[in-house]
Amino acid sequence: MTEKLVLDEKLNTATAARLAEQMSAMEGKDVSLDASGVTFLGGLALQVLVAARKSCAVAGHLFEVTPRSDAFDEALVLAGFRPDDFDKEQ
Repeated sequence: MTEKLVLDEKLNTATAARLAEQMSAMEGKDVSLDASGVTFLGGLALQVLVAARKSCAVAGHLFEVTPRSDAFDEALVLAGFRPDDFDKEQ
């Protein structure tokens, strides 16, 4: 079963702890995140997402962020990622 979560509009230092808790609660499951409404993605929140992505990959679970806003994709590029790095992966 895939766990789905709509991400907050602003993923910043103030929201990173809650995001980490949400990702932790999804551990051991397939994860699908909706980033269509994200207007800001900060470094700490991105670290949380990267760690969750890696945990899913190691465990053989699906991890995807789709749909994604332009702001989300732009933040990924600025951090050195390609937006398709967060497409469906298992």
